[in-house]
Amino acid sequence: MKATWRKALSTLMCAAPILLGTGNANAFGAFFYAKVKTESEVIAGLDEPTRQLIQAMPANIRVEAVKALAEAQPMIDKSVAKYLEDLDTRMADRIDQIGCVLSNTAKDAIENLKGPWGDRTPVSTLKNDYDSRKYFDPKKVENLAINYVDFVAALAKAGCGVYDPQAKAIVTDLRKIVRQRMMMWQQIRDYCTSPSDCLEKRYAYTRQLIENADPRDLTFTGAKSAFEQVSGKPVSKVGSGFFSDRSLKWTLDENELVKLYVIDRSLDASQSLRAQNSKLYMRDASLALAKAEQALAVAKPKLSSTSTSDNNAAIKSADEALSYSKEVTDNATAAVNAHDSQKVDGARVLARMGQIEADALGIKESAQRYKDAIARAEEEKRRLAKENKVECKGKNGCVGGPFSR
Repeated sequence: MKATWRKALSTLMCAAPILLGTGNANAFGAFFYAKVKTESEVIAGLDEPTRQLIQAMPANIRVEAVKALAEAQPMIDKSVAKYLEDLDTRMADRIDQIGCVLSNTAKDAIENLKGPWGDRTPVSTLKNDYDSRKYFDPKKVENLAINYVDFVAALAKAGCGVYDPQAKAIVTDLRKIVRQRMMMWQQIRDYCTSPSDCLEKRYAYTRQLIENADPRDLTFTGAKSAFEQVSGKPVSKVGSGFFSDRSLKWTLDENELVKLYVIDRSLDASQSLRAQNSKLYMRDASLALAKAEQALAVAKPKLSSTSTSDNNAAIKSADEALSYSKEVTDNATAAVNAHDSQKVDGARVLARMGQIEADALGIKESAQRYKDAIARAEEEKRRLAKENKVECKGKNGCVGGPFSR
């Protein structure tokens, strides 16, 4: 039961900032897409941990979380920082709802949780325990990962039904800190052995990550400048003996690890957002292209050497095909600009739209030539009729002139 509860919490109860948000999101087609509507479209643009978090939510809360994400998205185009601040607040509110739901529906699991916070612990006690890191064991990363899961479980349980403003402020502040750190330790629990070992390894890893990152993601997240603020030199060395260092030096290394975690996660989210937006733009380009194809297909059979109205219909349909040109071009170009994965399809769509434009213009020219020819023939008929004084009226048709019998 204990392991199951911890696993559920590590998936459901952690929320950290998704992006650093110090860059500019106005690059067309890369980070902002105004027409995201479905749940899958919203979730696909997030980093992997956040996607897992939302997908693991109870259905009724997941709907609200996705709605909050969709409502926050338009802010990207105006201010990334405000977007993320709003998004984190909305998500934290949903996470708190989950905590209370789990506290009510999994009461036995919580009460059977072994550890210092197994019972309902007062908020003030939790705050003091966290500040002193009482019951936190930094000798092994796995220990810290478990400590944070247990602490988040206690915080979630203690926070349900809290109405005192001071206590609510404590819960709010703690939830922003501990869930992010829990997620960070869960991510690296099998990667390194101690806070100092983790910092050395993760610092080198993040530096390589930045070197290999797409320039657009670096600009959007501000990852380079954020990395410059990280100290990659550990200050803690936790011994393995009974009287090992119990100071809080390891939390200084933890602070740096959190910075690296945010950089890592921000780059992941930025890439995911670009990839998803790229697919959506290509989808729209393809839909518009299909409409242009359909209009062109209607135009071709309308060409006629005898009917002006048919040629007018051909021109109208050809113009309709051409009317999709900007929509196709803009969306396909945005898709290619957003992510390299759409380069092949983008080139194909743009080439096909170019051919449709050429064909539509050709149809318009042909239709106009037919119309001109028909008009000349009719004018010639009228001229000949006038010269020969042919009267073309009445139910007997044309009478008189040299061709009468």
